[in-house]
Amino acid sequence: MDEKQLLAFSRRLHDVATRGGILLGTEIEELRRKQGVDAPDSLQHALNQLDESNRLLNVGIVGRVKAGKSSLLNALIFDGRPVLPKAATPMAAAFTALAHELGFIERHESYTKFQLAKIQERAREYSERLREKANQFQEEAIRRRRDQSARGGPPLDVDAVREQATRHANNEMKREPGLFAAHDQTERMNASGIAPSSLEQEKRIDASGPEDLARELADYVGANGPYMPFTKAVHVEMPLEQLKDVRVIDTPGMNDPVQSREERTVELLKTCDVVFIVSPAGQFLSEQDLEVMGRITSREGVQELVLVASQVDMQLYGSEKRARLDDALDTVRAELAKRADQVLVQLKRANPEVGSVFEGLRTSVGTNLLHSSGVAHALSRTLDRSDGWDSNEKKTWENLAFHYPDYFSADDPDAARRHLGSLANTQAIEGKLAEVR
Repeated sequence: MDEKQLLAFSRRLHDVATRGGILLGTEIEELRRKQGVDAPDSLQHALNQLDESNRLLNVGIVGRVKAGKSSLLNALIFDGRPVLPKAATPMAAAFTALAHELGFIERHESYTKFQLAKIQERAREYSERLREKANQFQEEAIRRRRDQSARGGPPLDVDAVREQATRHANNEMKREPGLFAAHDQTERMNASGIAPSSLEQEKRIDASGPEDLARELADYVGANGPYMPFTKAVHVEMPLEQLKDVRVIDTPGMNDPVQSREERTVELLKTCDVVFIVSPAGQFLSEQDLEVMGRITSREGVQELVLVASQVDMQLYGSEKRARLDDALDTVRAELAKRADQVLVQLKRANPEVGSVFEGLRTSVGTNLLHSSGVAHALSRTLDRSDGWDSNEKKTWENLAFHYPDYFSADDPDAARRHLGSLANTQAIEGKLAEVR
């Protein structure tokens, strides 16, 4: 199907969806959103962008919260300095776009009144559903306990039953991430004490350098930033060589409580030349990862995928431990490759519509599966300034020095840096970017 045929098909599909909306209402909109049905104008715009000969290299970074995305980007772009704050929550983390510019600039967008109202509406739905489930669980538990008491069992403790029912209901509702996200975000907004009406819709901040920029970013996308729950997107521009001719899109998790923000994230992913899927080595390719992978290939049309097994340093102990560091790392990588092959085969078998991208990824696991450790990169560049390490960096160094004393010793900093570099694997990831470029 060439470009003209694709656009013609899109127009016909759009017409059918529009006419169907009269009968199906919001259901057709949800179907169009989930299946990635573009309006013809949006599709034409995406095709035009992909056709530009001098356009930027677009790099997407996806992965669940606490997968190590920020650490990876800090290692690749900021030489390990913690400029990008650690992820806040799956629901409130804004998407961040990084690009080249002459100064250190941050532009952030706040939610509109309409978007905030939608979040609060879904939060109220969460509270109602939670109350219904808690009451249901409580009634069932009281009935069981009364039966047990009648048969000589322990007496009924209503307070304990109520507490258990509430805990059970909370666990159940966390399985509905969209509603839970809206509830969590609303709670954070209320706790901030900030009136949404006092916020500017868009704001530009000029920073003096990376450290100043990091402090500003922490307020808007950091886990404890006062403006974090209100921030929809952040655009960061810096005069860094690593960002020349590149735009990096660091996405929040899917199942976003704000539909328009998720649509914007998806729109940006459509133009990516390569998407790095970051998944912790200890829980490699979870169901959440697979859901994201299926979306960005079958629906958004991304053609190049790279798997990054992050936090690999945490897998060097226990059953994977070997006398030699290289042997331990090879063992971990072999297990990751085996897991990737199994998962991708199952995914392709269960969802043949995902196309050839997954098959290409499976057959190229040797080159498109990379390990990484952001903390190892940070340690390598601050080895002579250990008094400034945070608790995670201190613990990581202690573990490495205890289990692999011949490789990580303060008495031989050059060897320690070399071995930390092999764990960080930053050069291999940079090489993959150069290959895509």
